[in-house]
Amino acid sequence: MNPPITSSPADGVLATVETGSSPGAQGSPFDNAPGAPLATALLVRQEYRNVVFSPALVAEIDLLAGAPARWVDPTDLAAGRDALAEAEILFATWGTPQMDEAFLDAIPHLKAIFYAAGSPKAFLTPTVFERGITVCTAAAANAVPVADFTVGAIVLSLKQVWQTMRTTRLHRSWIKPEPQAAGTYQARVGLVSLGAIGRRVAQALAAFDLQVLAYDPHMSPDDAQSLGAKPASLEEIFATCDVVSLHTPLLDSTTGMIGRALIASMKPHATLINTSRGGVIRQAELCEVLRERPDLTAVLDVSDPEPPESDSSVWDLPNLFLTPHISGSLGPECLRMGRYMVDEFQRMRRDVPFHYAVTPQQLALMA
Repeated sequence: MNPPITSSPADGVLATVETGSSPGAQGSPFDNAPGAPLATALLVRQEYRNVVFSPALVAEIDLLAGAPARWVDPTDLAAGRDALAEAEILFATWGTPQMDEAFLDAIPHLKAIFYAAGSPKAFLTPTVFERGITVCTAAAANAVPVADFTVGAIVLSLKQVWQTMRTTRLHRSWIKPEPQAAGTYQARVGLVSLGAIGRRVAQALAAFDLQVLAYDPHMSPDDAQSLGAKPASLEEIFATCDVVSLHTPLLDSTTGMIGRALIASMKPHATLINTSRGGVIRQAELCEVLRERPDLTAVLDVSDPEPPESDSSVWDLPNLFLTPHISGSLGPECLRMGRYMVDEFQRMRRDVPFHYAVTPQQLALMA
């Protein structure tokens, strides 16, 4: 009996594909008879094998494929040449090499890639789609811990925890943040972009007595309001919100979109949170404003570059708090990504629509 499907469709730009055509529909690459064995390879570095694909998940893959999957280390593709030459299904995660024509020529029978990590943008090429290869990604699974981290950071920011920790230690006494703390009643939180992560954050914030504003040029006002968020401009969000949280993918159009003017316009004692990509913020300008406005706070889980240069101002500013890109999947959370992709493989074998397939158009909007 097949194991149960446990994951659910993604939100936002990743809520891809209830397309109406199943994997076995006409024109699909999946022309195997139901239950026919599929040659499967796990393109995974040694250090990620048990982290993303537990023995139990690998056993499910073997059962669904009807044959044992073969491990291939992407750092030694020559050793895995025979396994790749036969593979029809490829599971992968962090460290996947670029899938250019030469790489794909070495996997002539490839029909589907199940990527158990976030955005596949770094390794996918147009050739993958031109050859009719289906790509599924676990970006929706990775969005879960990022959203959890963000909601926690928002609540701590509204309570002025970052600043209070600093002043309490400095003065060795209780220095409460009243009256500058916005608190969690009717405070304003601004979300920049409502993709998979931004949507989850908006949905979680609905449990609080907060005013949530959102900016996303790719989402209609009705969609934003369905999440409990009021559509707003970037200027309104930065000027009026107690916390601004960035969830913008790094595209040509979004690189450096948050600069001095927006940051300097933030209301007194506001906090800027970034769990998206460091390049969305003009980092030098952020540091300048934080130096001029000690009442402002920045909480950055990402930077540009990563990590910052050793002489960067981000290390020294007392009102900037930096974490080493930990909002995404860590430890056992990584198994969720493997779980989502095994579930996608199960959908393929059951001849039902995928939940997390990616089109070239969607890929262009991903981080």
